Amino acid sequence: MNSFYDLKVAEVCKETDDCVSIVLQPAVGDQPAFQYEAGQYLTLKTEIEGSEVRRSYSICSAPSDPELRVAVKRVPGGLFSHWANVNLKAGDTIQSMAPQGRFILKTDPKAEKNYVAFVAGSGITPVLSQIREVLKSEPLSTFTLFYVNRETSTIIFRSQLQELKDLHMRQFRMFHLLTQEPLEAELFHGRLDEERCNRILSSNLLDLNSCAGAFLCGPEPMIMGCKSALEAAGLEPEKI
Repeated sequence: MNSFYDLKVAEVCKETDDCVSIVLQPAVGDQPAFQYEAGQYLTLKTEIEGSEVRRSYSICSAPSDPELRVAVKRVPGGLFSHWANVNLKAGDTIQSMAPQGRFILKTDPKAEKNYVAFVAGSGITPVLSQIREVLKSEPLSTFTLFYVNRETSTIIFRSQLQELKDLHMRQFRMFHLLTQEPLEAELFHGRLDEERCNRILSSNLLDLNSCAGAFLCGPEPMIMGCKSALEAAGLEPEKI
């Protein structure tokens, strides 16, 4: 039977108009249960309006970080996401299962690899964990991110990503794609579908021959389109 643990809410940080990140603290004796891999998620549980509600949210902190942080984006009609964005505050207690998930990136301090990610919206959450862990724990490797949002104001973790780029210029490259805001480069203006991904892959922005892993997180049509483009470009399916 899966167990739930009480976690203290240490911080609630507004990331965008409709997204908060939440720092959670397990009790000292429960900390071993909350060791995790980059890319995993937590299943949170609380009571809202007299009913038990459970939702799963990806961890956006890295395993080597001193904190455990998740992000919750408010969705239309989302009971839990609305409650977390409006009502949750530091000092509250919420329950969670131990970390789970297979969308993971394991690092090796001696490895020299190149990774790429194609993500949209809140899909950045598990990938941010992976990026942070590679930059901290695999210093010879690189990470390239293609990140799709409606407009600049909706970019979750915008400042954190820019800070990572500034601190790790050799290791980390980032390209924003916006669907509802004009951009000088037409390649990055519009939805990320198979055709646009093909165009990105045929540019000089990536060398798939050296790619050790491609991480896709976002709406299913985007994921499937990018997967098809990557496979057509020669990347082995097991690396996607």
